[in-house]
Amino acid sequence: MKFTSIARAAVLAAASIGAAQASPLVTNGDFNTGNGIGLFGSKADAPGWYSDSYGSAFNFLVDKNADSSGFQSNTGTIKLYGPVSGSNNGFTESSNGNRFFGGDADYASARLYQTINGLVVGQSYKLSFEWAGAQFVPDGVHNQTLYNASQWHVTLDNALDVRTALYEDKNGAGFGGWWKVSYDFVAHSTSATLSFLAEGNKPAGGIGGPSFALLDDVVITAVPEPSTYALLLAGLGAVGFVARRRKAD
Repeated sequence: MKFTSIARAAVLAAASIGAAQASPLVTNGDFNTGNGIGLFGSKADAPGWYSDSYGSAFNFLVDKNADSSGFQSNTGTIKLYGPVSGSNNGFTESSNGNRFFGGDADYASARLYQTINGLVVGQSYKLSFEWAGAQFVPDGVHNQTLYNASQWHVTLDNALDVRTALYEDKNGAGFGGWWKVSYDFVAHSTSATLSFLAEGNKPAGGIGGPSFALLDDVVITAVPEPSTYALLLAGLGAVGFVARRRKAD
């Protein structure tokens, strides 16, 4: 009877782990739902996400063609440095592919944000995403290379306030490659605003930029308590024991 009770508890533990991972907390975290390539709120949209200065801030939906056909602002076409635009820097799309987000870290920067609902107060969670540092081709001048640096400032109300490592390219025309990063936090409320702000780092009194930070595959998952895993393992052990006893009998 004791083993049966443990086994049942293990089933419930497994169900709770599955339920915690079942429904995505971040809406459209891969930015693939929506239309258009270009200025966010003007030339392109991404349902679930919002921006300060919506439609005028230099936030964009871009894709793997950002160094070739580029993407549209309200005043013309912008391109990123890459193999097609004069810099063999290895520019490529994220591992998720299709569309991803990009924020200017030096000019008209503004938060990208959405409200995360369904959090459990006191529950541990993990925020993960991919990001990369890149650079605009300044005003279409392909032979002009300037120092650039970018990072993401990430907040989730009072539960999280972090900055990614700074991508820095002193020679310009670079691409930092895609990094997968994650941060743990504990929910303080059932809903909270997740925000990303691209930040640059121009030399004091110097000329730099236009720095660009890329973002994709934003995911928040619940982290089960160690006791839940312990119960699951104990239950699996009990199930195995019962199965062996029955086979022996």
